[in-house]
Amino acid sequence: MKNKSILAEKDLQIKLQIGDTILFGKFKNKKGIVKGFGKNDKGQPTVITDKKEFNLLNFRIEKLMD
Repeated sequence: MKNKSILAEKDLQIKLQIGDTILFGKFKNKKGIVKGFGKNDKGQPTVITDKKEFNLLNFRIEKLMD
C-alpha cells in the first residue's frame, strides 16, 4: 500500500475573508471574527481575530520558510 500525499496532488485553498466568523480553541467552541491576516516569526500564515492571533495551519509549509 502506497502512502500518497493529498497535498501533493491538489492545491490547498482556504476561502477565508475578513469579517468571517471562525471557531477556535481546543474544542473549537470559541467564536472569533477575522480582522486580518499576517505571518509569524517563522513565516507561517496567521489569522488575526477580535480575540487573539493564532496560526492558520498546524503544520509548516516548506516553501514559505526562509
